[in-house]
Amino acid sequence: MYEPQQPIIVYSESGCEISICFAYTIPGFPTYSEAKITQSAYIKISTSEPQCFSYFTNIAYKITNLLCFATACSLSMHSVNAKVPDSSTDSGESIKVKLFYPSLPFSESKPDVKRHDLRFAYPQVRDRFPDILKKWLDDYELLSPALNLYFSTQNGTHKYLDSKFLSLMQGLETFSRRTHTATQMDPEHFHALTLQLLISCPSEKHDWLFGRLQHGNEISQANRIKKLIEPFESHFGDKATIHSIVRKIVDTRNYLTHYDLAAEKRAAKGRNLWILGQKLESIFELNIYKRLSFSDEDIVNICKFGNLKQKLSLLLE
Repeated sequence: MYEPQQPIIVYSESGCEISICFAYTIPGFPTYSEAKITQSAYIKISTSEPQCFSYFTNIAYKITNLLCFATACSLSMHSVNAKVPDSSTDSGESIKVKLFYPSLPFSESKPDVKRHDLRFAYPQVRDRFPDILKKWLDDYELLSPALNLYFSTQNGTHKYLDSKFLSLMQGLETFSRRTHTATQMDPEHFHALTLQLLISCPSEKHDWLFGRLQHGNEISQANRIKKLIEPFESHFGDKATIHSIVRKIVDTRNYLTHYDLAAEKRAAKGRNLWILGQKLESIFELNIYKRLSFSDEDIVNICKFGNLKQKLSLLLE
């Protein structure tokens, strides 16, 4: 006898509850030509108080992107239903309506989700999935510019290696700025040094010098990449290999940003440009795992299989 699976509550915060629910169909009555039961899963978002439409679509968007990350596929919502509670209708009965609205991400083709490509499957994180989901939802507003750039490189938006590379670099720089506070020197010391330089500078050059100094205490692109790699150094090779990767990333970024002929020879092209893109994706993905509170042991195991293992094993020519 078939017993429907009970909903799984995966998030309950501030009057909002998110559940994994299950729908099923049985053979049509009164004619039974086969004994078949079809079950499907869906996400249910409910609140204790009425909320505007954008509140729900915003959460749905974030959850969809989490599933995109977990499956390594570009996914989109298949259908959306809303339930108007009986207390809000004239008839006193609840109403179920289908919703249609422009939503992202969107994929024209049905995703081909392969088990061996999954970054993580639900059974692997069942006990801590509520914590992962909460961390994702809490972090998304802070990291949305970086995550949006990352996902733009995964859904086919970029048709050329150079534009994909630049989006990944911009995303990682944004990720670094929003998660790291490192500076070249102590902020108070830098402020005092700035004042000293401005006092010594001719008045007609103040604006020019101030513009130059405004971001002068920020760490370099190379140091940003190094700090993002630092927790995962053992997966990228020895110090010489990491230095070579970082240097090539920065040289390529500088050339593709400014197209300085003097830097052209140092920039990666062809297969090497593709490999650098794979390395940037690896850096992004490992840092996302870290933000989602995956342990070092979890990350070591993840790096042993699938696409991430392949990306990390690639060598520049």
